[in-house]
Amino acid sequence: FNKFAQSAFDKAMDAKTKDCGKQVLEKMIAGAYLGALGLEVFKAAAKAGFFTEACAQQIQSMGALESMHLDNFCAKFDNGKPNPLDKVFADANDAATARRLATPVFERAAILTAIHLAAFIVKTGGGTDPSAPVCVCIDGSTYYKTRAVSFPEIVQKELDAMLKPRNISFALTVCPDDAPMVGAAVAALLK
Repeated sequence: FNKFAQSAFDKAMDAKTKDCGKQVLEKMIAGAYLGALGLEVFKAAAKAGFFTEACAQQIQSMGALESMHLDNFCAKFDNGKPNPLDKVFADANDAATARRLATPVFERAAILTAIHLAAFIVKTGGGTDPSAPVCVCIDGSTYYKTRAVSFPEIVQKELDAMLKPRNISFALTVCPDDAPMVGAAVAALLK
C-alpha cells in the first residue's frame, strides 16, 4: 500500500509528520490526517491567488487544521462550537471556493478506502458464492461520521464497480464497539 501516487499536497503534508514516507495510504484516508491535507490544499490555493488577500494571509498563518473542522465547514454543519474556518472564509466567494477545493479530499479518501478494502477482499479468494459473501467489518469515525460526503455510499459504489465484474460477493457490516479488543484477545490466544 505504499505505491499509491501521492499528490503534491500529500507530499507536503507527509513531510511535516514524524514518520515521513511511512504509512502513506493511511495518511491519504485516515481522519487524523485529512484536516492537515486540506490545509495544504488551502495554502497552495492561497499562494496561487484563489482567495482574497485577507483570506490568503489568514490561511498562510494557520499552523494546523482538525479534520472535524474541515468536514463541518465543507458540509456547512454548525455543531454549536466555533469553527476556525468560518472566520478564515468569512467572504462568501472564498468560502465557496474553499468548499470546492476541500470536499474532494473526503471523496478521494472514500475511493481509496474502497480500493484498500477491495484488495483485501480479492486477496481472501472468497466471495465466489453469492450465498457466502466476504464479510467486512467497517469501523471508524471517518467512515461513519463524515458529513461533507457520504463515505458509506461512495465506498459501496466503488466496491461494486471493482468487485461485481469479478463476480465477488461481499457484505459491509457495522463493527461492534468492542471489536478491536476482541481481535486483540483472539490474537493473543493464538500466539
